[in-house]
Amino acid sequence: SLSSITIGDGITYMEDGVFDDCTSLSSITIGNGLNYFGNGVFDDCTSLSSIEVGTGNVNFSDIDGVLFNAEKTALLYYPVGKTVANYTIPDSVISIGDFAFTQCNSLKSIIIGHGVTSIGGGAFSGCGSLTGITIPDSITSIGKNTFYGCRNLTSITIPDSITSIGGGAFSGCGSLTGITI
Repeated sequence: SLSSITIGDGITYMEDGVFDDCTSLSSITIGNGLNYFGNGVFDDCTSLSSIEVGTGNVNFSDIDGVLFNAEKTALLYYPVGKTVANYTIPDSVISIGDFAFTQCNSLKSIIIGHGVTSIGGGAFSGCGSLTGITIPDSITSIGKNTFYGCRNLTSITIPDSITSIGGGAFSGCGSLTGITI
């Protein structure tokens, strides 16, 4: 069983679902050449706790094992195997990518910085331990299925700055007892 992998500098493209269902994969190192990262590359990689990016990569970077674009303005993927209960999104982040935190069941609390303006579709879907989240007034849109299946989410505050909420954004949130809009 594969527990760690290094993607060499010669690899420039990772197709959708490349490591899908690699349940024993715990760490990955991305080389300097990677310039495209497909959708669902790490789907069902339940042990993945760290992604490191070569310092010469001009497209991607990491902070404490979390994948970002090079400028650290977009949070692209939070490894589902990280066992941290609370996470604060860095102030440099403007956007949270589609499915960025999907299935991160260890997370109970996420603090979204005031620099974030958009949350991608499915960004927090399946985060079963997430109980509450405050959306700062810097955010203008919530994507489709953003909180889908967050079964322990009990409350959420949506600021006046939100101009659109995608379909199914709170679908499957059976514990949700209050939404403040």
